[in-house]
Amino acid sequence: MPEIKEGSVNYHQELTSYLLPAALLLATVKPIPVQAVEKGDPTIITVMGILVEAPQCTVNGNNRIDVDFGDDVYIRKIDGVTYKKTALAYSLDCASLADTKLKLAITGTPATFGNGLLNTDKSGLGIRLYHDNTVLPAGDGVAQYVNFTWSGPDSGPALYAVPVVEEGATLTPGDFSGSGTLVVDYQ
Repeated sequence: MPEIKEGSVNYHQELTSYLLPAALLLATVKPIPVQAVEKGDPTIITVMGILVEAPQCTVNGNNRIDVDFGDDVYIRKIDGVTYKKTALAYSLDCASLADTKLKLAITGTPATFGNGLLNTDKSGLGIRLYHDNTVLPAGDGVAQYVNFTWSGPDSGPALYAVPVVEEGATLTPGDFSGSGTLVVDYQ
């Protein structure tokens, strides 16, 4: 055995002084289960949730929502923004809600021009919808939801309709109409 001189390091003692605390530390750590996964090994997935009924809401007392632009829609004044901006007057009565946080959209046939306009029976004329002063894209495939909290029959979002002329279109005087469906769902 080699002779230990003053000032020299005994590596065996030093190693032992580090190993003992390290071993004690490892002994106190809770073992973590580890399982090797091979390609093709099954993995268990747990799926859970709570089923709720769709909101049962009556829109406008089950009556049609009519937006009447009047008998004086001047073709040359239609700007698609403010001219003849008309409110959609409707009520929303929801009973037995699982949650009061709802969302609303308007679906229907989109106009063949523009983005998010509802179609009308007048070629070159569409309807743009607004939630307050923000454009609300409408129509099948492009409808955008507005989130709101229902607190009573008149608590639905403020909605407006504005006529829009296709760029370069020449409108002819006469009646026009279009339609959409107001959809209410949970957020």
